[in-house]
Amino acid sequence: MTYATRTIRNFARHWPGAVNVRAIAFVAFTLLATHPAQAQQGAPVLRESITVYSDVVTLGDLFENAATVANIPVFRSPDMGQDGIVTSHRIAAAAHQHGLIWTNPGEIDKVAVSRPSRLVTLDDFRQLIAGRIATDLGIEDESSIDVTLAPKTNPIHLDSRRKTPLVVHSLDQNNSSGSFRAVIGFSILTESQPNIVVRGRAIEMVQVAVPSENIDRKQIITADNIKVLRIAKSRIRRNTLLNRDELIGQAAKRRLAVNRPVLRTDLEAPKLIKRNTMVEILFKSGGLLLKAEGRALADAAMGEAVKVLNIQTKRTIEGTAIAVGVVSVAGRKTPALRLQRTSQTQPKRVSATRSTQNRRVRQWQTSVVRSN
Repeated sequence: MTYATRTIRNFARHWPGAVNVRAIAFVAFTLLATHPAQAQQGAPVLRESITVYSDVVTLGDLFENAATVANIPVFRSPDMGQDGIVTSHRIAAAAHQHGLIWTNPGEIDKVAVSRPSRLVTLDDFRQLIAGRIATDLGIEDESSIDVTLAPKTNPIHLDSRRKTPLVVHSLDQNNSSGSFRAVIGFSILTESQPNIVVRGRAIEMVQVAVPSENIDRKQIITADNIKVLRIAKSRIRRNTLLNRDELIGQAAKRRLAVNRPVLRTDLEAPKLIKRNTMVEILFKSGGLLLKAEGRALADAAMGEAVKVLNIQTKRTIEGTAIAVGVVSVAGRKTPALRLQRTSQTQPKRVSATRSTQNRRVRQWQTSVVRSN
C-alpha cells in the first residue's frame, strides 16, 4: 500500500461524508506533488521505543522512512543514563512543522526514549586515584591508599559506545595534608577527552594491632584484648608495634588506652618470678636433679637472671627464670659437686668429704632424680 493510498483511506475514515472521487483525486495529487520522496519510499512509520546516543532526537530517530528530514533535530534527548517519553501529539506537530505528513495510523500514544551510558562511579574515581598515587610513591598495595573525595563529587555518565579505559592524566597532591586535584580522561589521547576534575584527600594507611579495651599496668595481653585498625601511616612512630603477635603474651608496663597504637617501650616480658615470693630452685647435672626452696630477691622474666635466697642455707645464689616460680642454676657448680670431685683425688679424706657432701645436699633439701 502506497503512502498516498494509506493517507486517502485515513482521510475517508475520519470524514466519510466528504469522500468522493474528486476529493480522493485532489488529495492524491497534492501528496504526490508536495511529497514525492515519501510517495516513493513509503509512509513514515513511528517507532514505539527508540535508543539515542546524542544530545538531540531527530525525526529519523522517531520515524522509519523519514526521507530528507531524517537528520532534523526536534527534541532534546534525556540525560545520559536516563529514559524519557514523548507523546504522539508533540511528535505529530514537530513532523508537520518540517513537512512530514503523518496521521498516526497505528494510534500510538507515546514513544519511549532511552539514552544508555557508561557509568563512572565514585569507587571508580577512588581506585584510579589510589592506583596513580601508589605508582608514584612505589607502594605495592594500592588498597593501603585511603581516598576521600570532596563532598560535591558525583558519579558521571559517559557515552556507552566509548569503551576506552580511563586514566589519571595529572595529579597534584599536597604531601603534608594529602589533598589532591586529579584530571581523569581516556587513555587514548587522540580521542575527545571528558577532562573530569576530581578533588579530595588521599592518605597512606597501615594495619595496626591496637587494644580493644583499656589494659591495666602489669596486665598480660591476650588475643581477646587486641583488634586491628587502619591508621594513617603519618601517625605511626618508628617503634610502634604493628602485628598482633608482637603484643599477645606481653605485659603492659603502663596503662594502655583503647584504639591507641602501642609502642615497643610500652611492653615488657611477663614476670615469671616476683620479688619476695617463694620459688623452686633447680640444679641439673648429668643424671642428678637437685631441688631446693628459695625466696626471690627481685622480679624476673623468662630467661632473665635473678638472685634467690636459699631458705635452708641462708645463702644467696643467682639463677635464671625458666617458668612461673621456677629458677634454674644449671651450669653452676654446687659445693656438693666440688666435694665429690675432690674425694676422687684425695682418698684419705673420703669419710670427711662424704660427710660434708651429705650435709650440703641435706641443706639444699634436695630430691635426687635419676634421668633416663
